[in-house]
Amino acid sequence: RELLAAARGLEARAKGLGQGLEGTLDVGCFITFAPAFVPGLLAGFKAKYPGIAVRMREGHIDDVRAGLESGAQELAILYDMGLGTDIVADPLTALTPYAVLPQHHPLARAARVSLKALAEEPLILLDLPASGEYFLSLFLNLGIEPRIGFRTSSYEMVRGMVANGHGYALLNMRPEIGRAHV
Repeated sequence: RELLAAARGLEARAKGLGQGLEGTLDVGCFITFAPAFVPGLLAGFKAKYPGIAVRMREGHIDDVRAGLESGAQELAILYDMGLGTDIVADPLTALTPYAVLPQHHPLARAARVSLKALAEEPLILLDLPASGEYFLSLFLNLGIEPRIGFRTSSYEMVRGMVANGHGYALLNMRPEIGRAHV
């Protein structure tokens, strides 16, 4: 009888596992993705799993990838570049690069802008690990040498420099707010 009672108790606990999850989940996020994805993902996750505390760590792509590989983070939100075969990736979205131009730039209202048309102007380069190389490769793959006017690791600095007429930029993440402070 005691064995049957223990088995029934184990079965009841096993059935309830999906509803009563508790603990901490460590998540890494590439610094430029965090503002666009994390707040909404966290809200949905907390509604579904209120017993799980999420520890979020923003960082450069190499740091986030290293956190996954070392086990410091169970999940990560980052580009699927150079992840290796031991990391399983599920795409959230596809991101297309776009040009960011000062408001009164002659090409600012164009639906499409070629990299060749921009190459002679100063590029404000988002120079994060992997990101800088990616944006430069878009030019180099076409045999175009861009003129780098300024390098920064700050997404907001890129937007501010462009808004104040110091050049143009290429980005993948479109901010919710359409303009930087001038």
